[in-house]
Amino acid sequence: MQRLSRQRSSAAEELEIIAPSKLAIEDVSKNFKGASGAVLALDRVSLNVEEGEFVCLVGASGERLVMFQEPALFPWLNVFGNVLFGLKLKPSLTNKDRHDVAKYYLELVGLSRFERANIHELSGGMKQRVSLARALAPNPRMLLMDEPFAALDALTREQLYGDLQRIWKARNKTIVFVTHNVREAACLGDRVIVFSPRPGRIREEFAVDLPRPRDINSVDLAVHATEIMKALKSYSQLEVAIAE
Repeated sequence: MQRLSRQRSSAAEELEIIAPSKLAIEDVSKNFKGASGAVLALDRVSLNVEEGEFVCLVGASGERLVMFQEPALFPWLNVFGNVLFGLKLKPSLTNKDRHDVAKYYLELVGLSRFERANIHELSGGMKQRVSLARALAPNPRMLLMDEPFAALDALTREQLYGDLQRIWKARNKTIVFVTHNVREAACLGDRVIVFSPRPGRIREEFAVDLPRPRDINSVDLAVHATEIMKALKSYSQLEVAIAE
């Protein structure tokens, strides 16, 4: 009887740059039950995201625009164990390959020296870097990020804006990023999609054609952020007027 062998990949193959994904959403609506009855969260939303594009979704505070949430770290695992976790689901990799891949991504996010640290010993910014490394380790074609920097202080956020732009360019990923911070959206996105509140509808989109890496404190970026904020406020005020 001929024995079938499982094809194995190496760490080098796992770390290859792969083609990013496109995303197409057409006429999607979402209802959920709230305390005061049914809530229409999304209303006939259609969106196309190109390969390797960085798209930011911006809505009024309190609105949830997508269904995924920021992945939580496992407190019983150390930094290295958290990054290694997803790689254990890849049977084509040997244990050595998994360790090599995890070490690569920890180095990419600047945490090589902390791979044996416990999660409770990390700052908020370091935890976000671990989450990013864990998300990148299986080499996905797309990243979905739901307000990952919202709870961080301004200085840490600014550092992570630079890190994320560098990693996005290095690993060639499609990124869909949800935020309520207009300046953050202008700093990170190739395009910024503005949603109206209750229900969430795409109202306008803005192309941000500034060179990278972008400085969130730059005057040019502030001009883009101001335009986006004006649109966001106008649609929020319109929805309030309609409700009244």
